[in-house]
Amino acid sequence: MAKRFDKNLDVICVMYGDKTIVPIRIRIEDDEGVRQAYNIKECQDVSHRGTFTHPDGIYITNEMLVFKCNIEVFGVSKPITLYYDASKSKWIMSA
Repeated sequence: MAKRFDKNLDVICVMYGDKTIVPIRIRIEDDEGVRQAYNIKECQDVSHRGTFTHPDGIYITNEMLVFKCNIEVFGVSKPITLYYDASKSKWIMSA
């Protein structure tokens, strides 16, 4: 199962006039407590597919946005999934 991050996760995103949200950068605390920032290289919105439990254990509702993204970590592309729960104004990441 993928590792879930929901504490100390910051997401910088662009919100367009048509209510489209595009995440562009994340910042997360590593195991030593140091905040690390990563630019999102690729991102695809895979939201609005109904309610279900995602393979990484996160329960998805119609109010959540789901983004499949890639970040670069030490020169290697790493896939992540970002979830935005609009009802709680909270971001969750799994990697």
